[in-house]
Amino acid sequence: IITEEEFMDRPDVMGYIAFKSNLELRIAVETQILTGNNTGTNFNGLYNQAGGTYSVNDPTNQDPVTGLSGNPLDGITRGIHFCQVNGVCVPNLGVIHPNNYLKIRLLKDLVGNYIFGTPNTPMTDIYIGGIRFVQSLYATVGSALLGDFNAYYQLGINQGIYMDLVYNGSDP
Repeated sequence: IITEEEFMDRPDVMGYIAFKSNLELRIAVETQILTGNNTGTNFNGLYNQAGGTYSVNDPTNQDPVTGLSGNPLDGITRGIHFCQVNGVCVPNLGVIHPNNYLKIRLLKDLVGNYIFGTPNTPMTDIYIGGIRFVQSLYATVGSALLGDFNAYYQLGINQGIYMDLVYNGSDP
């Protein structure tokens, strides 16, 4: 509880509260979208769904078909192929954990050049096979989530956060 006097002394407090509330709301929504367990008021998270998405588990591990070890790009490429063939969809977005992003970002070609730019370039989203990959702390480490989000998923937020300062007559 913040008193009216505290608001008068620190006018920036309301802006800080609005910022933190908005941030916490975005984190809660992102967590629900990815990992919601579909109980009560929880979303049915993407990691818990069948169809429309594909999770590439440990893209740095061995190819399940050939048994050959591969790099993260091999696993993601297999995931894109899986979506197209088995999911009958064209993935248009990927979600990866920042730890996986770093492994991909630091990949080098045979000459030793970084594939996705040198480490001193901004760490923005990367594109693999024409698909944009975004980072999320709530993505499963060691996997990449691929999906056709335009065709199968929609999320609408009806209104933003509304905050009001209310005097309840109990200030000291």
